[in-house]
Amino acid sequence: MFERFTTAARAAVVGAQSHARQAGHAEIGAADLLAGVLDDVDGIPARVLADLGVVAGEGVAATEEVFDADDAAALGALGVDLDAVRRRAEETFGPGALDRRRRQRPGLFGRRSGAGHLPFNREAKSALELSLREALAEGHRSLGTEHVFLGLLATEEGTALRVLHRLGVTEDRAALRRRVLARRAAAA
Repeated sequence: MFERFTTAARAAVVGAQSHARQAGHAEIGAADLLAGVLDDVDGIPARVLADLGVVAGEGVAATEEVFDADDAAALGALGVDLDAVRRRAEETFGPGALDRRRRQRPGLFGRRSGAGHLPFNREAKSALELSLREALAEGHRSLGTEHVFLGLLATEEGTALRVLHRLGVTEDRAALRRRVLARRAAAA
């Protein structure tokens, strides 16, 4: 499947793996894939979102923080002050005590490095499959970042769309799709 990907789309997938590693994820998720797509600031998805006021670098950095904010809000509703818990843990155990870390399991020759393969989660796989279908339905021989973005928007779970909404995008799937297609048509 990846042989159909443009250089930019391949870079987005590699970027997604990098984002997942930096966040300490065990799998590449839809938010990681979205971050990888938005790394291409000259790509159609990043330009469409820039028109809507989302700065690609800020959006990428904010995806992980968005989920942390939701966790804090949920715990706050139960009377737990997550910031106070973090401060107390860092006072007791040192700075970064609650930061996510990937658990290292010993390999054949000692510790494994973090450079191994990260699998895609179900939603990210679905997004990639939907992006391929999108490209084929449009009669395109290659698959670009705009196809990956449209695949992300089309997933049932909708993680990418939720992240975009939290970053201030008010459009729904259909409106974003129209914007991407219009931008691509104008570029052709």
